Amino acid sequence: MRRPADFGQDPEAEWRTARNLAEASLLALAYWQHLAACVINDRLRDSGASRKELAAALGVGTRMLGPKLNGTFPATADELFSWALAFDDVSVLAPPANRVADVLPPARGRHSYKRLGLHF
Repeated sequence: MRRPADFGQDPEAEWRTARNLAEASLLALAYWQHLAACVINDRLRDSGASRKELAAALGVGTRMLGPKLNGTFPATADELFSWALAFDDVSVLAPPANRVADVLPPARGRHSYKRLGLHF
């Protein structure tokens, strides 16, 4: 992510393009977590609930939840699913994907994932 402070805050935040397939895999996971964190942070603001209250409802500590919502620590797929259940909001979950391009942030400018052998 070009501006780490945007993690979990701006769904349109700009990301760096992956340099290889291993980075593309990590990037896809981080992007999914970022989009989920954006939804959760919005829901928290809208409901007036705190991260502490959400952590308690999830049965985790705020020291575990906060870094995942900020992108400083990876969240598991199980955790992302629990976030969706907590708010009864499937927009937290990864969308159905038909192409690799559907799970990566948009490549901007002259950058492309084609050079990695990803066909889109």
